[in-house]
Amino acid sequence: MSLKGNNYANKLKMLEKAKEDIKRRLVNCEEQIDQFADMISSWFITPELLTRPTVINIFGPTGTGKTQMIREFVKELKLGSLFSSICINSTEGGSVGYRIDSAISSLNLNSVSDSFAPEGIIFLDEFQNFIMKDMVGQRKTSDGKIWEILSSGKVIEQLERTDIISMYNEIKRCMTAPHGRMGGPSEPQYTWQSIYGAARYKRILKIAKKVEDIMVMTPKEMLPIVERLKDNFTEVVLETDYSKCVFIICANLDSVFDLDPSARVDVDADVVHESCKHITVFDIKRGLSGFLFDEQLARLGNNFIVFYTINKKGFRTIIATELERVKEDVKRVSNVDITFDKSIYRTIYRNGVFPTQGARCVFSTIASMISNMLPKILFDSRSEELTSLTLSYDPASYSLVTDDGKKYKVLGPVDEATIRIMNNPNERRCTSVHEAGHAIVYAELFGAVPNAIVSVVADSYVGAGYITTHQIRHTRATMTNFITTAVAGMVAEELVFGKDYRTVGCSSDLVTATVMASRFIRKFAFSEKIKAVVSHDESFYNNVGGTSEAINEMVVASIKKASEIITSNISLLKDVSERLYQKNSLTPEEFSNISKEHSKNYAILEFGAKIIPNFDEKYAAFKNSGVANIEDLAEESVKALESFYPRVSPQEKEYSITNDFNATDFNDNWTKII
Repeated sequence: MSLKGNNYANKLKMLEKAKEDIKRRLVNCEEQIDQFADMISSWFITPELLTRPTVINIFGPTGTGKTQMIREFVKELKLGSLFSSICINSTEGGSVGYRIDSAISSLNLNSVSDSFAPEGIIFLDEFQNFIMKDMVGQRKTSDGKIWEILSSGKVIEQLERTDIISMYNEIKRCMTAPHGRMGGPSEPQYTWQSIYGAARYKRILKIAKKVEDIMVMTPKEMLPIVERLKDNFTEVVLETDYSKCVFIICANLDSVFDLDPSARVDVDADVVHESCKHITVFDIKRGLSGFLFDEQLARLGNNFIVFYTINKKGFRTIIATELERVKEDVKRVSNVDITFDKSIYRTIYRNGVFPTQGARCVFSTIASMISNMLPKILFDSRSEELTSLTLSYDPASYSLVTDDGKKYKVLGPVDEATIRIMNNPNERRCTSVHEAGHAIVYAELFGAVPNAIVSVVADSYVGAGYITTHQIRHTRATMTNFITTAVAGMVAEELVFGKDYRTVGCSSDLVTATVMASRFIRKFAFSEKIKAVVSHDESFYNNVGGTSEAINEMVVASIKKASEIITSNISLLKDVSERLYQKNSLTPEEFSNISKEHSKNYAILEFGAKIIPNFDEKYAAFKNSGVANIEDLAEESVKALESFYPRVSPQEKEYSITNDFNATDFNDNWTKII
């Protein structure tokens, strides 16, 4: 396909239609689809105007639709003959530029000349594996060609006579020992038998044959051609102009999205989604700077598309769409109409949604729990009169149930893990107290209810839970409060069960508190005694040895403060921990209602809310006071929530789904854990 031959208006119409069609198939990425369409519009509609390659950077967590979006555009715009995908592995050295050349050659087989101007889309996937500097910041690889390609798009190679002599000598060796430089058992026998090699020989030797014909030439046929150029050598300059190419850089960069602490199935998908929506292009570039140099970052440009984890609405849509596909497949092969009860949707969500791992787990769960069971169910229910079948899920027996009462046990991974933990009341009791301690101290210090409180984590073989917090713009005061919150679970265990029965799981809380205390002192210089900070690397922080005792003192003070808060709220701790033991999790509304019974009125903030001091209010007070010394006004303690923490507008929570079941009831019962 040649882009130049199409009418501009038709291509624009084609691009707009593709964009809308793809939006109907993919969830949670409408904005990203629009961005991508805008970024390729010049290349797709008026490529003759381009003077530099189009570089598009796509980053986000795994399983969020990045690669699928690209492939959908390729399919809709009929660009298959111009598309090549390169997956970069973790041992990639100086070969990416070569692989690009090879991919370009495969897309433009016979349009090779001295001045080569290919057109196409090169998709560089798993780009986070392309590490250009080592742990100490030294240059690790020498692949400069890729950066030359991404920069000006023009790569010029000038060949000397010695290069032609080397080529000639290689062919002579091939005639006596039939193997070329490629050499591997699964690789071409001769260098020119690869697409890239044949294209290179064609350009250097000015061979009139097609690339595929050159690939089958023997050394005996190739020798006289090279010999003529060797004996009558003139300057050979090869220019490749990549300005008509699109290069798509794609990577996960999970570290930038800080998803490891939330890598649990039990975390609310909306909480995870909102927690990573604050990521900006600047955050992505900071993440890339960990393995790329500034001059390489500059060559990536500023065309960035950021994907986020899938929210509840997105997961529900994926489940509904995939189950609809299953229904259509069954109807096609068996002529049976299957109806899935809303309980099926709930159990798929419960067992298949791992918020940080994207949609793949949903698809595999539907396959294992539904698709793999359908042949047996249909066989058992076969009759010539059978035209319809309703399936529901019975959580009491963990079984698929047909409308005639037959049961087929199907135990999802989360249900199985939950059963194991629910059968251990001692673990549940300890964890419920631990998480209640975290939640109460957080609410007391920040005036807001945690986003989620969970005491049973299905993907843990020991008692484990968590609370999720809001986005916090840390200051000296909020960091101190957060350290206190971090140790609160440990303190609650000691107060309720005694110090001798504090569990080893508390060590992770102490690690969190210690890391934050070290940053408080070493990185942010909040200590009164130590103000000098050197570099962004912790190994270069000033006075590391001399700050250890100060860090320990800070953690000890936080433990004391948490103990005071929990002791003064011991009746609230009893009620919250008991409800957690019974229910395994609490919503913000449920925690708030329990708190009100104890005369506590903590605020419930929207998903994505940011806790940030109201500096504008503070400045206004200072400006109007007439006080010369700002220290007379500055307060280190957190002020009342309404004035100190500006709210964030709530995100849309409405959800509509097909008429196959009652959408309202479906939503109300969607996330209940057995």
